[in-house]
Amino acid sequence: MRCQGTTPGQSLNTANVPSDVTLASAGLKEKRAPRRRTHNFGILPVPKQLQYDPEQPFEYKTWLVIVFGFASTMTVCNLYYSHPLLIQLAASFGVDHTQVANIPTLTQAGYATGLLLISPLGDLLPRRSLLLVLIFCSASVSLGLALTPNLRTFEVLTFVVGVATVTPQVLIPLAADLAPPERRASAIGIVMSGLLLGILLARVLAGAVAEYTTSMIATGGGWRNVYFMAFGAQSFTWALLWATIPDWPEKNRGAGLSYGGILWTMAKLAVKEPLLIQCSIMGLLSSAVFTSFWVTLTFILDGEPYKYNTVTIGLFGLIGIAAVLTAPVFG
Repeated sequence: MRCQGTTPGQSLNTANVPSDVTLASAGLKEKRAPRRRTHNFGILPVPKQLQYDPEQPFEYKTWLVIVFGFASTMTVCNLYYSHPLLIQLAASFGVDHTQVANIPTLTQAGYATGLLLISPLGDLLPRRSLLLVLIFCSASVSLGLALTPNLRTFEVLTFVVGVATVTPQVLIPLAADLAPPERRASAIGIVMSGLLLGILLARVLAGAVAEYTTSMIATGGGWRNVYFMAFGAQSFTWALLWATIPDWPEKNRGAGLSYGGILWTMAKLAVKEPLLIQCSIMGLLSSAVFTSFWVTLTFILDGEPYKYNTVTIGLFGLIGIAAVLTAPVFG
């Protein structure tokens, strides 16, 4: 009897021996077949057409990857809404510019924490469930940001929303898994384009909403409306993904991986792979320059001789959006 995992010509005599004992004696781990889930978390129904069926694999559709790109845009915006709002935030909380300048830093620190501790769960958990949890958390925290009464609470929630905003890092490998080999590069490119678009679109949206909706609510400045908008956008995104994202089985089901083991593997790669180390350093420096430029630009444009309002500061993001949209052409 040929056992899964043996090489051609190699066999295991399994007569009268329990399967778990046989597998253990061969140094193998049993790999269970993915089961069909009808509910996420035991209470949230999975639409029938999205339930996993090993006999009828999901068909790759371009529109689904575009939905992934849209979700990446709407979630990554969480990291950058605050940039054109810093002046309003300082005035609303009664603090100086130096104190509110910590907000983008805390957001990025939370995002880095999420990349390290949350995104590896995509290799262990069902990604549909993980995505729905992440977006639910980021939407809930965005509502808290809109209602918070003081800067300290705002800073804590800013860090938490950064941790939860790793949705694109789960969507990108899922798009790659769903796509056939010849479409994989384009699928990843679409989701990545959505991520890059969100980085700069957030500034435009935040600047416009904060400037033109200052009198819509009585709880403070127009910056609060930006986070109400963020809550609504992510609630819509959550519903969209619930209705469209396939319940793809865990990527490494039954492979013997553990959360701690994945983190340890990441740590080893960070010191053993020279190319990875170089790319990581380049990414770190590029991100630092990128964030520093856009945060500093807000204070420069607010001061002399410009004295621009929030919407004008936010519209500078259109320059970056143009670069994102033309990059694939020149690339």
